[in-house]
Parts: sequence; structure tokens; C-alpha cells
Amino acid sequence: MSPNLDQEKIDTWIYEAQINEMRTFLGGELYKLMIEDWDGTAFVDPLFVKLWEGDDTGDEFFFGLKQPIGLFSISNITKNNQFNVTRYSNSELDSEIEEQARETAATSSASAAYSRGIKLLEETEEYLIINESDYPTWIDPATVDSPTTFEYIRVPPNRKNLKNNTGFPFVN
Repeated sequence: MSPNLDQEKIDTWIYEAQINEMRTFLGGELYKLMIEDWDGTAFVDPLFVKLWEGDDTGDEFFFGLKQPIGLFSISNITKNNQFNVTRYSNSELDSEIEEQARETAATSSASAAYSRGIKLLEETEEYLIINESDYPTWIDPATVDSPTTFEYIRVPPNRKNLKNNTGFPFVN
């Protein structure tokens, strides 16, 4: 990201991305452990450093959670503030002044950043599955039983209605 970016404007969206995406993905327990490990400047536990910064010691390079959280933040900034982030600077888009095409481009840019973030989270999931012994508090979403069907129960009406021709005194 550009060094020209106004950090004060985006702190809120970075925090939102961490809460909405990272906590949801990691689960409450692993997220809490990770937050508690943060000393204000870096992670202390090497396992959390690898999870955040990435890991190149395995067969494939793992990018870490830092990049998807950054992409989710850019997506939120662009989508929610009509705020375009480029490598050179950041500009606020004003729909009264800017062309409609710029708004469409901002929406497209936000979607692209979010989609790339989702792809990197999928890679993070693979990393966590491979290294499940290092991260025992993470629960693979694929192993969680979730209801796949619903049982519908028809509740008969408790009052007279037009459907069964009862409800008006003049209907026989």
C-alpha cells in the first residue's frame, strides 16, 4: 500500500476486517490466543508469527493472514467510503463530481480485493489442516456438523379463515 495513505482514515476498516473476517475464520479461541500473544509490535510465539507473516518452510509458500486481512481492509475502504487506494496515493470519490464509471470501478476494485482475500483464506485453511497439531484450537469448518435439512411442520390455524369456509356467519 502507498506510504501516502492516510492511516487514521483506515484504522477502523482494518479493525473491522480483523473482527469480521479473521475472528470468524479462526474461531474465538484461536483468535483470542493470537491476540493475547501480540506484544504491541510483533507476535511472540513463532507459530503465530508463521500464521500472520507466512511460512516458506513447507512444500508450498504460505502467505499468512496478513495479506488477506489487508485485502479485506482495502475492499471495505473502497466499498464503504468510495475511497480508491492505489500504489501512488488514495483519493476520495465524490459521486456528485466523479463520473459514474469511477463508482463502478471502485465497486469492481472492492470485489476483486475481497475475492483475492477469500482465496488466500482458503490457502490458510489448507495450511491449518496440514499443521493441525501446531494449532489444536482451530476447528476445520468442514468437520463441524451443521444442519443440512429442515423439518417443516404444518401448524393448523387456530382461528376460522376463508380457506376452510369458516369464518363468516353467512357462509354455510
